[in-house]
Amino acid sequence: MNEALLIAGMFIVTFSVRYVLFAVAGRVHFPAWLSTGLGFVPPAVLTAIIVPAVLMPQGQLWVSPTNP
Repeated sequence: MNEALLIAGMFIVTFSVRYVLFAVAGRVHFPAWLSTGLGFVPPAVLTAIIVPAVLMPQGQLWVSPTNP
């Protein structure tokens, strides 16, 4: 029973946050500088995820020609 309440609570919180964002999406307009800046977010996030995985595969910086 507790698991069902936990899942229902997580569903309600997640759905409400996403519903509010989708409901106001068409009415909110960002300034041009913010829209331009938000265009750089996806490459920055992907770089932050991929570079440590490539250069630090064993938890230490490994910059050598033998690094796959």
